[in-house]
Amino acid sequence: MYYYRRKIGRRKRKIGRIAAAKMENERSLAMKALSVRQPYAWFIESGEKDVEYRTWKTGYRGDLLICASTNREPGIIEEFGIEGMKQCPTGVAVCVVTLADIQPTEGIWGWILKNPRPVEYFPVKGRLHLFEVDDGLIRFSKRRCKTPTELEQEPEFD
Repeated sequence: MYYYRRKIGRRKRKIGRIAAAKMENERSLAMKALSVRQPYAWFIESGEKDVEYRTWKTGYRGDLLICASTNREPGIIEEFGIEGMKQCPTGVAVCVVTLADIQPTEGIWGWILKNPRPVEYFPVKGRLHLFEVDDGLIRFSKRRCKTPTELEQEPEFD
């Protein structure tokens, strides 16, 4: 009797491991994401910001979805005006970048971001640290984001 229970218990454990492996494969269809306040998400999308500073580091390297958090950096309206605000949607996915490296700099970590690629905006509820977003929601866009420098150089019409 004991031997029979033990044998069934092993089989259940084996089936449990197979189910866990299947769940792990399903989870691999998610992309790592990072919440960034506006206008910094806009700077990353336009390519003007290629280093994101954080107080923590991660071992992850590869594609990273940049999401604009719901909260904007204070003073953005005064600094960038209404036209700049149109470039800065909040609470959405903005672009995909490649997290190439993380370098220590004066007590904080500089995340080296390369190859920004804009995506079609879709709502994302941001979180602290890295989190996962379903790959199926990500659609790359052909839109070209105007950089803050280009907005400054545009002529103003009164």
